[in-house]
Amino acid sequence: VSGGVTFDFASAAITTLAPGGRVVIAENAAAFAMRYGAGLPLAGAFTGNLSDGGESLRVSDVANVNIALFTYGDSAPWPTLPDGNGFALVLRTPASDPALATSWRTSYAPGGKPGQPDVFALADWRNQHFSAADLADPMKEATTWGLLANPDGDASANLVEFALATSPVSAAAAPIITTSLVENPPGGPRFLEATFRIREGTSGITVDAQTSGDLVAWQTQTPLSTISQGDNIAIVTVRDSEPQSVGTKRFFRVKVTSP
Repeated sequence: VSGGVTFDFASAAITTLAPGGRVVIAENAAAFAMRYGAGLPLAGAFTGNLSDGGESLRVSDVANVNIALFTYGDSAPWPTLPDGNGFALVLRTPASDPALATSWRTSYAPGGKPGQPDVFALADWRNQHFSAADLADPMKEATTWGLLANPDGDASANLVEFALATSPVSAAAAPIITTSLVENPPGGPRFLEATFRIREGTSGITVDAQTSGDLVAWQTQTPLSTISQGDNIAIVTVRDSEPQSVGTKRFFRVKVTSP
């Protein structure tokens, strides 16, 4: 690795990776372990520093052939939250072109998760919204931090607030689902369509958009679109598969489940 930082994997503590494996290089191994914990795949310490304003990086193989060569930035279209706000810059997929700003996103939690998949777990969310004292008190599970607790009294349990990216401690930030009837095709039958937001990168939950004609039998619908907003939030649009006919009703719900 060369550019603002330099590191030679030939003399590293880790020199091979399994398919899909991860490795970490850090400026200070002791400080890294103190912050992120021991046991992570730390290959060694780099020298130099990365510029906050962006610079070029090169990753080359043993024959000095480039594996990756790109220049990152800190202003749009590059993600801006990693610039001084404690978040990490994360490549969207291993196959993404690192030279393109659209190939990168903000980490789902402050600090990122070096050496691990970058997912946003319930534990991350709880740590953001509840105090360590509350989380350590099992008596507060039912009223404050538990999945079915509703500390802000907005009729949405914590599990729903987590999945739909709203605050569990502000009733003014309750989940919002907008619905409308859409003609498809224009002038044709009308279908119930709903739009809501979800948190991207969640781990351990499932979010299903469902429709019904009688509030008894529910059918899960495949989203028409899921559009990332660039801040770990995505907007989901779903259309009912059954048309709205005269004298009938159609209903919509978002079902959130946890193992």
